Amino acid sequence: MDAEAVCCHAVIALFVDDQRKKEELRSIQHGVHEILRAKPSISMDIECGMGDESNLDELLKDVTVCDEYPYYSLYRIDIGIEDMHWVQRVGRILKRYELLTEQDPVHWRKEGVIIDRIWAFHLRERTQFALVVKAEINGVEDMATQQVFYEQLRSEVDGISISIGVTTGCNKDYHVWRDKANEAMLAAKQNGDGIKVWHANKKKLYPDFHAFRANKL
Repeated sequence: MDAEAVCCHAVIALFVDDQRKKEELRSIQHGVHEILRAKPSISMDIECGMGDESNLDELLKDVTVCDEYPYYSLYRIDIGIEDMHWVQRVGRILKRYELLTEQDPVHWRKEGVIIDRIWAFHLRERTQFALVVKAEINGVEDMATQQVFYEQLRSEVDGISISIGVTTGCNKDYHVWRDKANEAMLAAKQNGDGIKVWHANKKKLYPDFHAFRANKL
């Protein structure tokens, strides 16, 4: 075999090896992505023992491109106080909600609330949290049952103000979900407390789930 042929074989071998490595990398990345999607809390926030902001983004990236995106909503929560006791207390409550739906997917349905799965996250702003909520709803009435969920959460953190912004699912980039949930949260915060619900398709902000239902969107 002449030098040119040897060189050619070497280039082919390098190309094949490079392709194999790329396939292996893609396989590894896919595996990691699936793990994060199945259990986003794999990367832990130290203060609250729950998923962090990077996990939230990973989950939202999947949700926003899947066919079931209308079943998902994003809650953004601000407790408005940096006291470590309250930050950890709220974190424990939200983490418990996540574990409840992981262990018993019909837990909230038994309470009359159409929620099938919850993922909880502690954000970089220490006073803020996020929930990704999956609810296989059949209309506005089902979605509006989440007012009961909000009231349950509110009763468990009685003693401090809590502002919650919710955005319903849409087939937009995950940044849009985050921005709209944040806008709704800030609108709730202007009132000092409470919840605001952004309907992504109708592009309308509602003062709570009761008003959401009353409009019969």
